[in-house]
Amino acid sequence: MTTSSPPPGSDHGRTDQMIVLGLAWLRGAQFALWIWVPVVHGFGRYAPEVFVMYVLSAVWSAALFTVAIRRHRLSLGWVAGDVAVAVVGAIVVSRAYPPAEAASITNWVIPPLCGVAVTAAIFGGRFRVPAVAVVVGAWLVGAWPATETSAARELFSNAAMMALFAVVAGVTGALLARSAQHDCRCDDLSDGILRTLDSVARGDYDDSPERLKDLCRRDAARLRGAGGNAEGTA
Repeated sequence: MTTSSPPPGSDHGRTDQMIVLGLAWLRGAQFALWIWVPVVHGFGRYAPEVFVMYVLSAVWSAALFTVAIRRHRLSLGWVAGDVAVAVVGAIVVSRAYPPAEAASITNWVIPPLCGVAVTAAIFGGRFRVPAVAVVVGAWLVGAWPATETSAARELFSNAAMMALFAVVAGVTGALLARSAQHDCRCDDLSDGILRTLDSVARGDYDDSPERLKDLCRRDAARLRGAGGNAEGTA
């Protein structure tokens, strides 16, 4: 996706708004996934920083997507903040877990880290690759003690999952952005041709047939160009 803010009513703006809403629901579900863990295992089993970071990260995500929904997109500054919060959570929380559990699903940071990687891949602009790499790297650093246990395979499989989700999200976001931009160009072309027809109907070019011919040739060339681009992307 682009880093500049498209008009809210444009195709591009509506696409960004739809993606932001989808990411907000995804992040909420990712935090909700962990609620059963302390209920089943007991609240006293985990260090206080596990719960403190959970609350802080959830509040941050709520603020992030409240702003994003209002603005219909995420700016680079908010994406960078999201990555920073995720890095702190990945390291602090994962190190607070027993090494044998640090890479397991009982570690609440795993789903939100996937969400942060996906968000960065879509709205990170030219920084999307280093942003995703930082998120995945923070996970590996935080849960690295798990390599000394039987959970080592989970550590690396979770890292691969985060990277894969980010790649798929980045490609999907780019395809949606390209489609929205193409729709905008088609709308602009249609508006231009309609303006020409309105001018002819009003008689604006009755005294200047050569100017009318030039205008028609220009619109015809634009129409042929749009048709060629559509065939090339089909």
